Amino acid sequence: MPQASAKSNTVQPDKPNEPIFTPRFIAGFAVNFILYMQYYALMVAMAGYSAMQFAAGATEGGFTASVFILGALCSRLFFGGVIDKVGRGRVLVACMTGEVACTLLYLAFEHVPAIGVFIVLRFLHGAFYGLSQTTVTSIVSSAVPFSRKGEGVGYYMLSVTLGAALGPLMGSAFSNAGDFDMLFFSCLGMIAVGYVAALGVVLPGRRRRSEVSKATGATEVAHSVNTAEATAAAEKAGVSEQSGDAGKPAKTHKLSLANFIEVRALPVSVAITVGYLAYGALITYINPYAAEVGLTGAASFFFVSYSIAMFVTRPFTGRWFDSAGDKGIMTLGFACLGASMLIMGFAQNGAMLLVSAALAGVGVGSVQPNGLVLAMRRCPDDRLTAANSTYFVLLDVAIGLCPFLVGWIAPAFGYRVLFLVMVPVVAASYVVYMAFRRAGLIAGKKK
Repeated sequence: MPQASAKSNTVQPDKPNEPIFTPRFIAGFAVNFILYMQYYALMVAMAGYSAMQFAAGATEGGFTASVFILGALCSRLFFGGVIDKVGRGRVLVACMTGEVACTLLYLAFEHVPAIGVFIVLRFLHGAFYGLSQTTVTSIVSSAVPFSRKGEGVGYYMLSVTLGAALGPLMGSAFSNAGDFDMLFFSCLGMIAVGYVAALGVVLPGRRRRSEVSKATGATEVAHSVNTAEATAAAEKAGVSEQSGDAGKPAKTHKLSLANFIEVRALPVSVAITVGYLAYGALITYINPYAAEVGLTGAASFFFVSYSIAMFVTRPFTGRWFDSAGDKGIMTLGFACLGASMLIMGFAQNGAMLLVSAALAGVGVGSVQPNGLVLAMRRCPDDRLTAANSTYFVLLDVAIGLCPFLVGWIAPAFGYRVLFLVMVPVVAASYVVYMAFRRAGLIAGKKK
């Protein structure tokens, strides 16, 4: 049997018209949607809750919100690279258990008036969230047929769009009513449903484990001799060794950079991170900008327009990616994001603001999910989660550092100038993407 490279996402045989919407995909979609909805619902309510419960000021209250992101960032950075070694299924179930426990503990803080302890809880909750989201995304994206990877990941990432649209509405409603106990009970109910859905992600692979082993032995063969034929056999059997559904505990490895990041995913991750500063500016400064220019009414519908545009275009952009490769759709995405920043900078009325929102939705909806596919495409399956983690860590860094890198522009020159500065930033991101692509560091059109 001829030798071949380790199992990779660059050559993945699958059956023509193999379905995307399998029970595992649907369950994974539900898990990711619930994770994001809970994240956004709690995020918008934390400052108000901290002020009421702990008499916290604006700085402390804001930190109870942002420390969640810090927890997610740390968990992805330090543990994302070892998820595949431990087993994706095991990690997902363990972290969803942690999600349930943390959500339950929110209800206990009515009797624990200590904001420091609450901040620790928020950090731990963020850590469980980061690992859960990274792991379920890896399991689902690995199960999507390679020939439909862009389309499948595009559909899957709609779970983020829905969570980002509905979560703030839920959090704001309970927060404005001052009913934080009901908010926490609602989040607990949601995450309990998410836990059940997570079992739906993991258990199908466990049931097939013995069938794979007895019928072909392909999983073990693919791991030991690294042949393309064995890889195809394992895929046809319906389960991947690194899915975590049947994985064994990892061998002990020396501490290295590879434990934390996937180097092969860095080029596209870095390229998109530069442009993601524009998205960070958008979500950070849209409200104060709208207040400055007298467009607060339209701003309340900004993310509705953004989400609708993203929801409508993501399946289309995914199919375009699969059929024609990455260059065209990524070019469109960067162009729309840049145009959004340009229109935002010159917005004179609500219509211009909502057009800017729609263009941002098309831009982010084209660049973000397809960039994730490109990050995973160059990696073997046992490094898929590390690639996924590396990608989202850098996007989190872009959003987190945005206020520090560009926040000084608004006080000095105004918010209009800040958004106009984002236009060349997006252009620079596209230049970096094309440079890495020409250098062969970003996988182009599939073979």
